[in-house]
Amino acid sequence: MIPKVKARIPGLAASVMNKTEQRYAREVLHPQYLAGDIAWYRFEPWKLQLAHNCTFTADFGVLRHDGRIECHEVKQVWTSKQGVERVGYQGDARVKLVTAAQTYPFFDFICCAYRAASRKRRLPPEWQYDPIKCRVDWLTDPAPHDR
Repeated sequence: MIPKVKARIPGLAASVMNKTEQRYAREVLHPQYLAGDIAWYRFEPWKLQLAHNCTFTADFGVLRHDGRIECHEVKQVWTSKQGVERVGYQGDARVKLVTAAQTYPFFDFICCAYRAASRKRRLPPEWQYDPIKCRVDWLTDPAPHDR
């Protein structure tokens, strides 16, 4: 019996890149890999357990040459009718991203948002990077018995 796999988006099979993720791999990660800036990258390499029945799957896992491991979450920037730009990670997605950064402090979490070109405001297309900061005191503070 073949197990059923739930898709992230209805009609889109699991582990298939959307157009923004394809653009990110093609325009950002692959050129960095060829230039030797990063040692390795993969699409959806792991699923992180945040709580019971709650997981976070990073869009891309990236290994830097210095050994740092990054989780890149790729989103699209959209503009509301009022002209306000919003990154596509809000609500549940934002909470999961921040929770993952706090739960797994040995990963660097980065939200990579693509803003398409705008003729109306004469803006070129660009990638915006938002590192998700987590405050974990036990990583930097000495142990209680050292104080």
